[in-house]
Amino acid sequence: SKFDKEILAKTEEFEEVKRKLTIRITELIDISERERAKAVNLEKLKQKMTLGIKELQSDVDILSGENGELARRAKSAESQLGELQRRVDELGSEVSSLSSANNQLTGDNMRLKNQVNELSDKNLTLERENKQMADQLREAKSDLKAATKRANDLDAINKQLEADRDNLAATLADAEEALREVEQKYQAAHEALTRMKSELE
Repeated sequence: SKFDKEILAKTEEFEEVKRKLTIRITELIDISERERAKAVNLEKLKQKMTLGIKELQSDVDILSGENGELARRAKSAESQLGELQRRVDELGSEVSSLSSANNQLTGDNMRLKNQVNELSDKNLTLERENKQMADQLREAKSDLKAATKRANDLDAINKQLEADRDNLAATLADAEEALREVEQKYQAAHEALTRMKSELE
């Protein structure tokens, strides 16, 4: 009958809506899981980079301390060198009687100059290394900032996907309830029609 056809058409329509919603929910769940996995990986990367930054900062602090110590030693050596030079000048008049002492002082003077040169070279090397580490620290901070932003973006996307999934689930539940009501009406109409046929016979 026409009523049966309408009921059948509505049933098929609700089944199609239910099938499409089920497919969409499955797709959204898959997307959510992939994004959650990406967020976990980014969080691990963030932790690793944070640890690396702490280690680099520790190295920078150590090198800064060593640099200060070397600078103090260089200054002390320069002071000693000046004192020795003054002593050499003062003992110039006594060279013949104090040649042995003068030779010793000259040797000490040369050794101190070499130490000063070595300390200066080490100081330059430490300054270059300090600059390199400072550059690496800036890059690491920049990478960490980008990773944190990406993690926040992914978290926002994940929350939106979860909200969409919940909305679709609610819509599916409403569609299923409507379908049950149509099925009940169809059953009642079918029973009434059967009774009418029976009474007519």
